[in-house]
This record gives sequence, structure tokens and C-alpha cells, in this order.
Amino acid sequence: NLTGVALSFRQRGFFNAMVWQAGGHPYSTSKDGTKVTVKLTTDKGVQKFCDFWQKMIDEGLIETKTKDSSDDWYRSVGSGEFASVISAAWAPGMFLNNASEGAGKWRIAQMPTWNAGEKVSSENGGSSLALMSSSKNADAAYKFMEFASTNSDAIMSRVDQGGFPADLKTMSNDKFLSQTTMVNSDGDTVDYFGGEKFNAEFAEAAKRVTSKFEFLPYDVYARSVFTDTVGAAYTGQTTMKEGVKAWQDKLVEQGKSQGFTVNE
Repeated sequence: NLTGVALSFRQRGFFNAMVWQAGGHPYSTSKDGTKVTVKLTTDKGVQKFCDFWQKMIDEGLIETKTKDSSDDWYRSVGSGEFASVISAAWAPGMFLNNASEGAGKWRIAQMPTWNAGEKVSSENGGSSLALMSSSKNADAAYKFMEFASTNSDAIMSRVDQGGFPADLKTMSNDKFLSQTTMVNSDGDTVDYFGGEKFNAEFAEAAKRVTSKFEFLPYDVYARSVFTDTVGAAYTGQTTMKEGVKAWQDKLVEQGKSQGFTVNE
């Protein structure tokens, strides 16, 4: 039987993305940056997702044994062992180069929504170009970053390899929207999604993202302790709600240790 991917869902990014799509707002920071709110245990979006995902775990509908982004994980993507993967718009390039056997087997679709007729999506991760203060060639580095981020040819070179743009101009570009192939790391053109105009689906998803979500000022720490708390629920060591409670406690403790006034 085909199963969905589960261990990738142990990631903090996926959890937040699903809570985000469910209308959750478990974190907030005051305008002056001195106070944070962490309400994972009471937020309605968190509870909605936890109830649903616990049911999926209990009924054995998700795969929990394979480590996300490992060689085995990509082999399962390529072989068709996984029936579905909920991921982000940056995933195609990773599939292209790490699960090449899956070419032609996969299609892109909008995320299922919680209520019929809704058109709601969320975000999961992203990337950036950063300039270090210690750089010995800061001017040249900045010019390259500016070129890579704003030049249409530079942007499309990344898009052609399965990347997703950060600018609205490219997302409305006919070439981008009509793209059906990608270029792999060997320079070969691959029809990975069976002729589908996959970027058009991603562009539509981007339009559906709601802006009512925040992250904690110490999100890197939140990510580091997620696997041992909420993530443990995916392998049956605890329940989703118990894992969320453990995560909440660690996030509150961390906030206080950093000098924030923490509301729960």
C-alpha cells in the first residue's frame, strides 16, 4: 500500500505551516520586542491540526520510519512508495536531483483545505543571501546579491533548476507560468511533472497565503527542540498534544531565560 510521508512532518517548519493554514496564531511579539506570547496549548489552529494528525498517526496513514531528506527518503520518493508529500515550492529542484527516478510520476496540487470552498495556503521555509560584516569584498558581494535577486535572467536561471522566485514580476511572467521542465545538475532538461505547468500551481498557492502568522524571536531554538517534543508523537512515543505541551514548556522557559516577558 502507498503511504504518505510522515517523518518529514516531524520538522518544525511543516508543523507551523499546517497550523498557519488552519488559522492558528500561537506566537506573537510585542511591538517593543520585550514581550512574547506562546499559546500552543490553547490556540485553536494548533488544536485543529493536532486532532487531525493524531488520527492519521493512530490509523497508520502516514509513514514514520524514514528520515526526511535522507537517501532512503529520496529513494521512496523516486520509487513511488510515497503517495503524497506536503512540501514547499522549493521542493521540485530537490526531487529532480535526488529522486530522479520519480520523473513523470509526480504532479503538483493545491493543499487540501479545512473547510470546503476555502482557498488558503501557508509557507514553509525559504532562503536568503546574506552579507557578512567580516567580508573583505563587501561591495562586490553586494553587487552579486543584487544581481542574483533582481536581474530577470539570474532569477530564471534558478527557476529553471526548480527554484521558486521571491518577486511578483517573475511569478506573473508567462515563461515562468508555462514552464513544464527543469534542468538538472547535469544540465539535462527533464519533464519531471509529466507536462504539468507546475509553476502555475505554485504561483496560485502563493496568492492563497494568509499574512496572519508570526514566528518567535528565538525560532532557531524552537526548531532545535521540536523533534524531541512534538516530533516524538510521530513515532508513538507520546501524543501530539502531549508533545505540544512539552514544546510549549521549553519555549516559555527559553523566552524567560533570554529576558522576555512571556505570556501563555
